[in-house]
Amino acid sequence: MSANALSANALSSAIDRNSAPYGALLLRVSLGTMWIAHALMKVILFTVPGFGGFLAQQGFPAALAGPVIAAELAIGALLIVGLYARHVALLSVPVMAAAMSVHLGNGWVFSAAGGGWEYPAFLIVASLVQWLVGDGAYALRSRPLLFVGNNAVAAANQFSDGMKWRPRGRHFFMVPPARVPMPTPAPVGAAETAGAGTDNRCRPAPGQAR
Repeated sequence: MSANALSANALSSAIDRNSAPYGALLLRVSLGTMWIAHALMKVILFTVPGFGGFLAQQGFPAALAGPVIAAELAIGALLIVGLYARHVALLSVPVMAAAMSVHLGNGWVFSAAGGGWEYPAFLIVASLVQWLVGDGAYALRSRPLLFVGNNAVAAANQFSDGMKWRPRGRHFFMVPPARVPMPTPAPVGAAETAGAGTDNRCRPAPGQAR
């Protein structure tokens, strides 16, 4: 067995191809919900001017309050519906890195005074995982890992035997696969019998020169 085959077998045994798309879906919806919840918290609890004042205290322009809230709402919505979600997750990393920079001086544990940086760091890692594993089940639009390239790459990257990506125009949609009947194995000895018949036809008759 080749090294590539061994690597493929190891990968298939390490990843449950039936449940992995739903794990990516759960991660996607969880991240999207987190983004929307934090955006609404800034609007309802802190208010936009209050959040702007907080940004000014941290050395950021107060005018970024509105765009930051709008970006968080957009990121959350795109993740939940699965619209190029893996790349949206990647684009959200700089936003979360900026948020983490605010908490660096507060220590590691997020329950510390002012909030540590463990939670933003975890969300950065979770977003990178989403980018690597793909959009998951029931995503509206999908593209390959680096966005450019053939959509077939995006289809091949979906870890699923239970759900398959089907092309529709320039995009792929996840639909249940058709049931394909398993082939009936040939009876034991059938190949030998067929081979014996072929040999008899090719064997010269008695007394005939070879």
